[in-house]
Amino acid sequence: MRPARPAVRRRALLLGLGVALPPLLVSCAEEEPEPVGPAPITEVGAEAVSPSGAYVAVIDVAGDSVGVLLRDAAGEDLWADAYGYTLKAPPALLWEAEQDVLWVVTENGAVREHVRIAPTESGGWAQEAGAEPPEEITRRL
Repeated sequence: MRPARPAVRRRALLLGLGVALPPLLVSCAEEEPEPVGPAPITEVGAEAVSPSGAYVAVIDVAGDSVGVLLRDAAGEDLWADAYGYTLKAPPALLWEAEQDVLWVVTENGAVREHVRIAPTESGGWAQEAGAEPPEEITRRL
């Protein structure tokens, strides 16, 4: 003989679902859009290709220091920073999705720092520390 199951009234069941569904629907409606562009590069030696394909950014090692190196598509070195990072905390590299603008992101404890590296009108590269990254970059971090 089976043990008797308690009877559940339809009204109680529907009321229970009505309470549970709105939070579920709200959480589905608030989903973040998919990030545009590739994930950050954090591996030493891995290449991050610019959107135009004309440039490559690499996390490079020189002794105990780590830095960012930019090359052209032919592999010629164009620009390097001051190699102020360590192997224990290498930076993350992200190109903007539609421009050849590189973002270098470091984390020092709870503090996240951003450096913007962009081509100049004279054909060189300029580094801007403390720049505010666009939303497309922050979504990918």
